[in-house]
Amino acid sequence: MEIENLVLNRRKLLINGAKASGLLAFGPLIAACGSGSSSSSSSATTAAPSGSGGTPKRGGTLNFARSVAPTQLDPANSIIAGDVYTLDKIFEPLYITSAAGTLTPWLATGYTTSSDHKTWTFTLRPGVRFSDGSPMRAEDVVWSIDRERTNQDGPLSFLDFAIKSIKADGDGTVVFSLSEPWAPFLSDISVFANAIVPKNFGGQSASAFFTNPIGTGPFTLKSFTKGGNVSLTRNPHYWQPGKPYLNAVDFVYINDDNQRVLQLKSGEVQVISAVPPAQVSALKADSSVVLEEFPSWAADLLFF
Repeated sequence: MEIENLVLNRRKLLINGAKASGLLAFGPLIAACGSGSSSSSSSATTAAPSGSGGTPKRGGTLNFARSVAPTQLDPANSIIAGDVYTLDKIFEPLYITSAAGTLTPWLATGYTTSSDHKTWTFTLRPGVRFSDGSPMRAEDVVWSIDRERTNQDGPLSFLDFAIKSIKADGDGTVVFSLSEPWAPFLSDISVFANAIVPKNFGGQSASAFFTNPIGTGPFTLKSFTKGGNVSLTRNPHYWQPGKPYLNAVDFVYINDDNQRVLQLKSGEVQVISAVPPAQVSALKADSSVVLEEFPSWAADLLFF
């Protein structure tokens, strides 16, 4: 299904982005996608079968069952997979790492560097709006990344250690001054923790803002249960014309491995993650589902 590709590619994109930063590691991930239609009238039942070359169709709700649940929605204060794979649908950084592993302009269209590689000038993509319809400006970028790099509790704030200062040059240009030449700088800027939010949270407190967050991503928050389910709806102001194709995405937290598989087969959900290893062979032989495997790696970290 085209909607499968939409979701799975975004998941891969974030995983590859983590690899590029050399910092995040998630365990092996396997997604199985139902190819049949759902009994729910709001389900995305009009998508073409995977690999058919069909044209994506607008509408529907994708029900995605996950083994991890989000705990909060602040990109500057998390490194947990359940959080990351939710907030990356709501917020976006200047650059991303594509599914092919290439650093790709996103909220910025490009950059230049000085001869000593200590000044980086980013040109912002014109026409980008937050989900409330307000324009994204250079001052939002400056404030967001300043907040991240000075966040002593942020698990990834150390990525921005080389940034000496940031300033806006008009509404469409942001200039970074580094304390030293730093080759991974563009990769560090692409990490989810450096996502852009409105300056000063649009006048709200942090707690109020992240209850109903505003970002530039393809979806906006409809409802959120800490440690439970999340419902997202299409951002009508998204800067990529015609996207996203889905009207909504519901992330359903199902801790039990077998229950996720059963709900997939029954059509209650269309996508699951963290397929039980013991069931992989059987699912490969099941024509009613599409099983996708891709390599990953994991690192165990001990925090004091």
